[in-house]
Amino acid sequence: MHAPEHDGPPGSGQAAPADPEPAPGPPDPADHGDPADPEQPGPRPDEPQRVPTPQGPVALLTGAANGIGWGLAERLYAAGYRLVVTDLDGEALLRRAAAASWVTGLLRLEELDVRDPAAWQALLDATIARWGRIDLLINCAGWLRPAWVHEAVPEQVDGHLDVNAKGAMLGTCLVARQMVRQRGGHVVNLASLAGVTPVPGMSLYSGSKFAVRGFSLAAREELREHGVSVTVVCTDAVGTDLLDAQLDADEAALAFSRGSPYTVAEMTELIMRRAVLRRPAELSLPASRGALAKLFGALPAATAPLLRMLQARGARNQRALRAQRPAPEPEEQPKEQPEDRPEDRTEDEHRTDGQPTSGGPEPPAADDAGPADGRQG
Repeated sequence: MHAPEHDGPPGSGQAAPADPEPAPGPPDPADHGDPADPEQPGPRPDEPQRVPTPQGPVALLTGAANGIGWGLAERLYAAGYRLVVTDLDGEALLRRAAAASWVTGLLRLEELDVRDPAAWQALLDATIARWGRIDLLINCAGWLRPAWVHEAVPEQVDGHLDVNAKGAMLGTCLVARQMVRQRGGHVVNLASLAGVTPVPGMSLYSGSKFAVRGFSLAAREELREHGVSVTVVCTDAVGTDLLDAQLDADEAALAFSRGSPYTVAEMTELIMRRAVLRRPAELSLPASRGALAKLFGALPAATAPLLRMLQARGARNQRALRAQRPAPEPEEQPKEQPEDRPEDRTEDEHRTDGQPTSGGPEPPAADDAGPADGRQG
């Protein structure tokens, strides 16, 4: 496992005012090991894991059936949060929770289409009716379909903007109303380093993440006086199903330019320690790549040659990863039946007088015969 670089988070900004009446919370969910070391993800295996408690803070997550969303849900569950875990694929979410043997008394698993404001409002109303508050919102839902801009179709425009940008904006706006009423809370929006620097080949994705980043930074300033913090997390590539699906897409070469991507465990650990606990305005992971992305974004013309070099490196990494994939197993051919030759038959098998052959069952009586058309009754 590689060790990512860990510089201080850029753009931390001034801390938000403290919540006058914070909900009682669990101990620091990452109070073991070096906070900059992703090799030590949270509570040690030999220590008992916490489960949600009636006094634990309330967290709501989107896009949490897999990847970073599920990883964060696991961490928050172990830290004692009461959870509302959502995904568009409700069945996958239920399977995940069942496999994890989660205690469901202080846990809600809900199907949610983040593009639908009515669905958001119904979920929030039910959560407030049950627990009275929402202390943490983490928007993880994401959508990615690489395409050259001259080959993109309207459905790709809609998918990127509706899920990535609109979903995060709707959730932030609606949950912020409750957080303002309760005078405290924290919103964490997952963007990407593609929202810091333009990414050729993924221009629609990049544009949607730029929107999330700009919206989050502005929303933080608007909500500061109400005791509500907003953090935008801009990550490099993470080894999730979303990244794996881009391996054959030449347009996504830049996503593979780093070589070995973060693991989900590494990324969730860093988000918990450095975003959820510290509440910065912006967190770039890794910091070194975040600084490079900001340089590209500030000086796009001057840095274009370097960007093309990284794109070429990513293409080489893609080809290498494709070559490492196991070859598909050949389809099993049906076995040929041996030819029925008369000389191979036994004496009894040659009988044609209607009498039973050796050791075989007697032919059925006429009353026992099946339907005349061959169907089973």
